[in-house]
Amino acid sequence: PIVKGALVSYKHHGWFGMIGGQQESQRYLNGRMALGYHSLSHQLALIYQQERDLRANPLPVSKTVLVNGVYAFGNWSSKAQVGRKQDSSSHATQLLAVGADYQINKHLRATIEHSVMRDKDGTAHLNHGSLLGTQVNATAIGLLYQF
Repeated sequence: PIVKGALVSYKHHGWFGMIGGQQESQRYLNGRMALGYHSLSHQLALIYQQERDLRANPLPVSKTVLVNGVYAFGNWSSKAQVGRKQDSSSHATQLLAVGADYQINKHLRATIEHSVMRDKDGTAHLNHGSLLGTQVNATAIGLLYQF
């Protein structure tokens, strides 16, 4: 699929905000906004996202609200994110993620993250099957090299 998007951000005295969107192959249109505060040792942000299915309905298909935070100490940083995704029929999915990063050197960072998705009412789907009452866990481990 072809994905087109744009993002505008603003920073001032530790505060930041952004608004952006993307469209995937004439099918989905996503819009998101974020507002937060960042200092040397921590970051806290509130993120809101809407997704629309352009073929089916001009109204939002889903709305997601996330709160995330990061706390840095030495070469380590811990991070957490909690949120809720709700579709147009008021069904909801809960999201939770925790992780840690270790800055190995100026360019290389090791990262680990574990996420949990709880489908409270059968609205989330994986390979076209309902996940009603299911908890899906995922763990990611990686290295990030920044030039």
